[in-house]
Parts: sequence; C-alpha cells; structure tokens
Amino acid sequence: MSSRPAFRAQREIMVRSVLLHGLRVPPAPDLSTNTPEQALSWRRWVLELAGIPQVAAAVRHASPDLAREIDGLAEEPVDVEEVRRLTMSLLSYVLRLSYRVTPFGLFAGIAEGRFGPEAEARWGTGHQLLTRAEGEWLAAVVQQLEAVPEVRRRLRITASNVLRVRGERLVLPWRPRALDATGTAVHEVTVRRTAAVEDVVRMTAVPLPYREVVDKLAADHPELGVPGCEELLDLLISRRILLTSLQPSSTDIDALGHVVRELGDPSAMPSSSSASLVAALREIHTQVDSLNHQHPQDPTAPERHRIAVSERMRQIVDRPAPLAVDVKLDADITVPRAVAWEAEAAASVLARVTPEPHGALAWNRYRDRFYRRYGEEALVPLMDLLDPHTGLGLPEDYHGTVRAPYQDTGRRDRLLVAAAQRAVAAGQDLVLDENLIEQLAGHRPAAAADAPPHVELTASVYAPSTKALNDGEFTLDVRRVSRGWGHFSGGRFAALLARQESPSDLLGLLARRPTTVHGALPVQLAFPALLPQAIHITHTPRLIAPLISLSEYREADSGVFSPDDLAVIWHQDRLHLVSLSRRQVLEAAIPHPLQIECQTPGVARFLDEMQRGQSSRLIGSIGDSAAWDWGAARHLAAKPRVRAGRSILSPATWRLDHAGLPGPDAGVDDWEEAFAALREHWRLPRHVHLTHWDVRLRLDLQDPSHRALLRTRLERFRSLGQLTLTEAEPADAYGWCDGRPHEIVTYLSSKAPRRPAPPVRHAPLVERDQAHLPGASPYVSAKLYCQPQDRHALLIDHLPTLVADLPRSIWWISSRDTEEPPHTSLTIRLSDPSHTGDAVTTLGAWAAHLLDTGVMNDVVFAPYRPHTGLWGTRRTLRAAEEVWATDSAVVAYQHAHLHTLAPPPVLAAANIVAVVTGIYQSTANGMHWLSAQPKPPTTGRLSPALLKQARTIADPDDDWCGLRRTPAGADLVEGPWSARHTALGEHRAALAGVRRPNVDTVLHALLAAHLRLVREPADGIAWRLARAVALAATRPRSKPMP
Repeated sequence: MSSRPAFRAQREIMVRSVLLHGLRVPPAPDLSTNTPEQALSWRRWVLELAGIPQVAAAVRHASPDLAREIDGLAEEPVDVEEVRRLTMSLLSYVLRLSYRVTPFGLFAGIAEGRFGPEAEARWGTGHQLLTRAEGEWLAAVVQQLEAVPEVRRRLRITASNVLRVRGERLVLPWRPRALDATGTAVHEVTVRRTAAVEDVVRMTAVPLPYREVVDKLAADHPELGVPGCEELLDLLISRRILLTSLQPSSTDIDALGHVVRELGDPSAMPSSSSASLVAALREIHTQVDSLNHQHPQDPTAPERHRIAVSERMRQIVDRPAPLAVDVKLDADITVPRAVAWEAEAAASVLARVTPEPHGALAWNRYRDRFYRRYGEEALVPLMDLLDPHTGLGLPEDYHGTVRAPYQDTGRRDRLLVAAAQRAVAAGQDLVLDENLIEQLAGHRPAAAADAPPHVELTASVYAPSTKALNDGEFTLDVRRVSRGWGHFSGGRFAALLARQESPSDLLGLLARRPTTVHGALPVQLAFPALLPQAIHITHTPRLIAPLISLSEYREADSGVFSPDDLAVIWHQDRLHLVSLSRRQVLEAAIPHPLQIECQTPGVARFLDEMQRGQSSRLIGSIGDSAAWDWGAARHLAAKPRVRAGRSILSPATWRLDHAGLPGPDAGVDDWEEAFAALREHWRLPRHVHLTHWDVRLRLDLQDPSHRALLRTRLERFRSLGQLTLTEAEPADAYGWCDGRPHEIVTYLSSKAPRRPAPPVRHAPLVERDQAHLPGASPYVSAKLYCQPQDRHALLIDHLPTLVADLPRSIWWISSRDTEEPPHTSLTIRLSDPSHTGDAVTTLGAWAAHLLDTGVMNDVVFAPYRPHTGLWGTRRTLRAAEEVWATDSAVVAYQHAHLHTLAPPPVLAAANIVAVVTGIYQSTANGMHWLSAQPKPPTTGRLSPALLKQARTIADPDDDWCGLRRTPAGADLVEGPWSARHTALGEHRAALAGVRRPNVDTVLHALLAAHLRLVREPADGIAWRLARAVALAATRPRSKPMP
C-alpha cells in the first residue's frame, strides 16, 4: 500500500464493545443427545444462568417471551424438545453477550474515543442507560390516539409536502406501511381532487388547528356541513395526506414526550376514557424519564423498575418489548495514530479496487438519461423529475423500477477467482500488493478522485499488549464501510450522546460533515421510515441546522427545506441538488442506519445517494455493508483471508450451503463424522464466527454444545439466507484493551479537491410545458431508428426528398448512437406553425417509405425538448438551432462527397477549426483558444501523413486554400461552411446579450455534437490534429507534440 492515501482520518472515533465483559457463566451442557437425563442438566444450566441478574436482565429485555418461558421452567414437567430449544436460545444469547459488539439493549454499548500518541484503555462500571418508548409500541399508541375524534379535534394538522397532482387525482407517492403489514411493497395513495380537497391542502400548507380548518372549510363549502368537513379531514388524516401534530418528527429524540406534550392536560379531555388514556401516557413518560436518572445501590432495582413500566405500557398497547434501551459505556479509549493511518490506507485500497470506481451503474445510467432529456446547467424541479409521469422517475434498482444491467466486471472477477483459489489451495492469505492492486484497478489512477466525500470504517484492532500496539505491531480487521458519516453512529447513538451532560466531540464532528462541491451546504434528511416501528432507529437529534424534511409534521422553520424548493442540475458530468430559494448546492445525508433499499422512501434514498451514488462504491450490493467486494468469487465455497499491509480486508470465509453436510434426519454420529471431515478438508480453525446476515456468534468448534448449536442454526436457516463461517480473532487479539472485544468506527474524509460548484444563480428552471409537441408547436421531431452505418444513405438519398417537400423550414439531425437502440434524431422547425399538421403528414409518408424499403426499422414522433440550460431561450435558442441546421447541412454535403474531400479524421479536424474560428469570428482568437485546450490523455503518436494533410487541409489561412484544392472543397467552403460561419456569428452575437454567457461551454457542446455526427471520438485523432494545427499557427517556431 505504497500509494498516497485517498482519505484522511479524523481524531474522533466511536468505540463499540460488550457491556458484561468478564462475567462468569457456567459452561454449556452437552447438547449432542436428547435424553430426559440430559434435559435435566439443561434445565439446571438454564435456571443457573437465569439466576445471574445481569444475564436475566439482558435476556428479558431482548426477548420477553423467552424470559417468561424460562420463568416457568422450574414448575413445568421436563419436555426434552422444549428444554433443548430454550437451552439453544439461551446459549445463543450468552455468546452474543460475551462477544458480539453490535450495540443492542443490555448486551453492548458505545463510547467516544480518539486517536492519540499512545494507546490507553480504561473500562469502568458507571455505564449510562437511555431508556425510551420502543418504536412499534409508540407507533401503535399514536395510531390509536389519532383514531379518537375528540383527540383529533385538539391537534394541529398540515398537508404532506410530497403531494402531487395527477390529472383529477391528488397523489401521495408513498406512506408508512401498516403496523401489521408484511413484505416491503410501497403503495401510493390517491384521492379525487375535488374543490374541497384542494382547499384543504391549500389551507394546511402551514399547520393550522383542526377545528379552524373545519370552520373555514364549512364556510367555503356549506353543502358539506361541519360533519362532512370533519369526515373529509379524517379521511385525509387516515391516508397520511394530512399529518397531525401528534406525529413526532424524526429529529425529536423523546418521541413519547412529544406525544404527551401535544395531548396536553388530561382534565381538558371531554370524556373520562380519553382523559384516563392521556393521564396514563403522562405517567408512563414520567416513569420512563425517571429510569434515565437513577443511580441505585441495588443493581437489580432498574430491572425491576423496567419490568413494572413495561407491564404498565402493555396495558395500553400490548407489545412484547415496549421499552428500548441503549447504553453509553463508561470507557476512555485512545488508539495510536498509526491505526488511523492504517485505516486511511485500507480505505484507499478499497477505493482503488472497487468494481464501480466511478459510481453505481444505475446512477451513471440515470445521469446519462438526465443529460439526454434536460441537458446541462438547467434546474429541474425535484418532484417533477422523480415523478415518472412528468420526469424520469427514480433510478433503476429502486422500489418500483427495473433492475439495472449487471456491471461488466469480468476481468476483475477472473483475477479474484484465480487468486482466491490459489491462496486457498496453498493455505495462504490473498495479499494485495501493489502489483495485484494495479491489476484489479486496471488503468484507474491511484488518486481516487471519485472517492466519496466521507465514510465510516468499522474495524477491530488486534494487539497482544499496549506496548505492541504502540510499537506498531497490530492488525486492523476491517469489518464494514458505511454510506457516510452518521450511518453507523447516528440515530439512537447520536440520541444517546445528545443526552449526556458534557458536549459530545463526536456529535460536533458529525455536524461538520465534508462536502463534494465547493460551497455546498451539508443538510440532514428527516423523514418517517416506511417501517413505522423504526422510530427508535431513525430519530436523530438535529446534528446540522439545515434540514430537508419529507412528509413530516413541522411548524414553520426557516432552516427547513421543502421538496418544492429543491431542483437537480447537471454540471461537469455530475448531478447536483440545489435549493431554488438560496441558489446553493445542497448535499443531503441520512444520519442513521435505516435499511435504505426497502425501508427508506425513494425520494429520501435518492437525495442521500445523489453524491455517493456518483462516487466510487466502497460498500457492497443491496443489504451488504461488508468492506471487501468479492464479485463473482463470493460464490466460492472457501475464500482466503484478504490482506493489505497490516489490514485484514476480508476474513477467511466458508459457505455452509456448499458444505454438503447431512440433513436433519441424519444421526448425531453421522453428522459429527461428516463435520470433522469438513473441518479437516477446509482446515477450519478452532474458533470461528457463525454469521447469518449481520448476526455473528463466536463458536469453539471443539465444544460439543457449540457444534450442536451450529447444526441447529444450519437446519433452521438453510432456506432463509446464507450461513457462513469466518475465522475468529486470535486468543490474545484484545490484550491491549483488557481482553475486551470491540470495534472502532473511524471517520474518513476524502482528500480529493472539492469540485467546482455549478453556476446556479442564473440557471433557468425547466418547466413542465417546455416540451414542444408535434402538432402543437412549430416543431416536429422524430426518432429514426437505423444503424449508425446507414446514416450515410439517410443523408444523401432520402433527407433531400423530405426537405424538398417542407419549404420554409429548417431541419437538423443529432446522433443518438450511444442510446439503446441507436437512432438518429430529426427535428424540423417550421416558419408557420399552422403548417405543422401538413409537416407531420409529409414526414409520416416519408418515414413509411423508408420502413417499407428497409432503410429504417422504426420511427417515433417525440416531443422536442431544447436544453435551455446550455442553449438558452428565445433569441439564443433560435440562433443555436440555425447553427445545428447549417452544421447538419455540412455533414450531409460531406457524406455526399466522401471520396472527393480529405480523409474523415482530417476533414473532422478542419471542421473543428472552422467551428472555433466561426464562433469567435476571428481566426487568430479561435486558434489561440484551440491551442490553449489541454492535451488529450490519448497515448501514441499521430500518423505523420495525417498530420501533414491536416496542416494543409485544416489551415484556415487564405480562406482555406488547402481545402479548396480538393475536388469538392471549394463548393463546401463557399456553400455549407459559409452558411454555418454566418450562423455561428449570429449565435455569438446572441450570446453577447445573455447575462454571463459561457462561450467555452457552448463551443465544446457544438464541437461534441459535430464529432458525434461524423462518428469521431471527442478527444480522438481529429481533435489532436486540430490542436496540432492550432499549435503550429500560434507557436510557429516550436515543434508541438500533439
């Protein structure tokens, strides 16, 4: 890993570790045989564990049902199968309690740490617990309260800010699923757009009291009456078209407190039942809050209090675990800076060898579609863009869209499969040295300019002692890479840190999230999850003042951006989000770990992925945040450890679905014999992690009870996802931190220079009615589906016939060879719009003949959508259209005289020079512009013969005398080129009247369009020839190297 790192580690880290490290538990009993005698020993073990207060509390919180079954075990007769099941479940929890560091209930927690000069690890016992109402319970409570009429009448309401109008319907693109819903489907909600519905939405654009809306609506629509108005509002509330103030926003970390505050004084409720319910919730909130301020001498007192509060909560809404608990560990951890440098290097290697170095394929395709439809430097309203009825819709691989085609990673896959198989056969690691990294990266530069602006890297630090760690003798076991800062450390963890007495350095870091674009404003995304139970996971304090709030109830706040204030712009091969009111680029991010593909609304996912989706991918595919992407090699039964420097990027892994172990009907001895043979064949270590999705259990394969647990899990999950074994850490791995299993979350920012901001201040806004439809405008546009090589016949044999039948019009063509299927776009502008019908008829008859004769295989009439961000409107657009028309005539003439003009690359070079000098209306200025363009990255020398021809043919001196000497050159210069030169001059004059015209951008676009038409690469031989001619003209004494 000799290349310069692409990332910089921040000082702050988050530490994740087990809560009950060092707790002595009795060894697990033998589970290999099912006998009544064995069942008695199992029961004794279960009851002994249940007698340990810390274990009992952790299990009871994680699985109240299991705890209740254990409570009744002593009185119940021994049922062998039932006791075995309880024993297996409890053994799993004990293993999680001892080794799994993912924060969960009373099993594991978090602490803040730092990188510093030397290692230091202090672990105390004064842990802080944050207890809150669990998400599913709270969602059910809010749903129950909103269904009570007298409660609704006391609330404030507002319209969702993601509503869309579609014909005669009002549409809500998405809403949270029902609490009892199964699956991950997303359904839109629609209602008839009556006058009353429109008035309600208009009135509630800002929050208003329910009763006030009813009164205003009844006054405007007396035919409804008050009951009818209430019925309408209640319908819209039930459909989530209207949102009530009872719904806590996702930046409220005390959601139950919000509900209690909104309900107000119980005595104000008109009925005793509602008053009792409100009073009970107020009492529960007080009790929950008191749990967070207890420091009892008796360690079992909080558990008794939690049990009592939970029972009281179940009386209102019966849910298994109505309380959620998170733990801030009493720990002070410093990790040497050398570990930070290793994390930087590891992330840089991952960025270099990723299969998607320039962004996700779905995002690249979406960006291309955006450019084809809207062009560059134009602002497209976000909600118009994402609505498939008015724009492009969401990218591929989103809910409701098709799958993107597979990325072509065949070369990388072949290299990895071969390297992995060699390493496994030799019993060695797969070591990523510079040679292999370069092979996997191909011609990609090591700078990783497309690296995401920020990521979190989660890893464990292995060192047998503090001295060894300080001496640099450590291993960094990289586990996962996040979507960005806050993914692994926001949500409930940020809420936990926000409740501590002293300011959190980590929250301060998250508030300073880096951006990709210079001057961009980082913003926090706030929205309700599709899974309403996810309140506990998603509710995050307001880390950054600016918010984008989607379909939430919020009072007026100048720091909150609504979707109607957002637009998307294409600039320098990248899409950007822009605030229309501020005319500033925004970079949005989701600050919590909610599953993004299935549980996050598509709009929120789109905004979160806008920058990250166009950057190199450091995370896995759907549902996979593993650091290392094996590609096709992931299907191998055995994969080696992957190392880079002192980092493990992927542990040695074995897939149990490829193991060929006996099924559930096999006897114990047969299964044990087969597994022993498998251990020997795969060379399995003694200690492994059994992994199913993100749940890991550390097993000792010499322990019969652990092998029995492995078999049980294998039979249970055989059809529910992949089970794998991965190598566990060495026995002394955590020696430097008192033997405590842990992970550290490192915050990395990209070292790449920030990109220039798009010119948004004067960028035009794309309106829905901007498309020119055939028959309703002076334009007729059609897509002519023929192969690129057939365009020659189209231009010289058929287009002249069509043009002759369309007097007083101009026409131009553009190449769409890179689209699927490839086609040529033909646009006609008529001088008299009343003749559009005749033009459509003429074009249709002409196209029918071409279809009959096999010149084309299809034709489609399409709207003409000018790219106003680049070409402008009115005068500048019409001037640009004249240039396109004259350039198309040039291409048609050249096609008709292919054999009497210069070779295609030389002729294309001459056209480049002609267009540049034409836009500048000055040979000297044009040649200086062309000579100042950067040298193309293309390698290899130009053909001396072509270069010699170009210096003659593409030289504009003496009115193109070199070109004129070719048989058809004089007519070309005096006819089509002269017309184009005049049009270019008029275009430049039109640009002069535009505020801050970008002549460079326009000129590059004109040249790119011409080169596409003549099928020459934008930075290929023709461009190099033209640049060489310009260099020779502007620096006559030098010998330019093109």
